[in-house]
Amino acid sequence: MKLGIYGDGVVTLTNGNNLYSGGTYLYNGTLNFDLLSLGTVGVIDFMGDATLQWDLGNPQDISSRMKIEDGITATLDVQNNDVVFASALQVGALGTGGLTKKGDGALTFSAVNT
Repeated sequence: MKLGIYGDGVVTLTNGNNLYSGGTYLYNGTLNFDLLSLGTVGVIDFMGDATLQWDLGNPQDISSRMKIEDGITATLDVQNNDVVFASALQVGALGTGGLTKKGDGALTFSAVNT
């Protein structure tokens, strides 16, 4: 099963036992997620200028699954969480995607991103 986020609203995932594995596709709007609520496998793909928001108290590293498509600006809202990305982010073929960080917490990249 795949999860697609469309529209300008906020969708919140709170179940830390989600087992879906078909990927998460963000077109616009905001997806707020609790610890482990995005499942454990499958791409988290920014297909449009959308926001991925960590729920309060969630420092989960999902960097190995994230992809930002060409020409897209992904917004990562860590709120007050300190999040460390241990893996390089995937990008589109041209590498023209962008990233905006929001929130008072830190977002640290420990892997080389190009």
